[in-house]
Amino acid sequence: NHHIISKIQGTWEDCIVKGRVDKKNDLPQLVWLPSGPHVKAQLFSSVTLPDYWNRLDEFEGSYYKRNLVLISKSNGIAIANCYVAARNMEA
Repeated sequence: NHHIISKIQGTWEDCIVKGRVDKKNDLPQLVWLPSGPHVKAQLFSSVTLPDYWNRLDEFEGSYYKRNLVLISKSNGIAIANCYVAARNMEA
């Protein structure tokens, strides 16, 4: 999805989400597990990101579902939209 979000003004920061990374069709998928191990991730923040949700959802297709998840950042915790494995959600 880089070709979509590269056009958006915003910031990136390191974060942690809980779960595991599986592969489906040679693509990594996050299986979100609230009590799972830590997975290093990157959080993209932008006030204009909501304008792109439909385009991103369409690009990600049926293998992924955008879900609100709890993340840990250097300055605390937050809730963020995250694309997770659509068929393997165990939350």
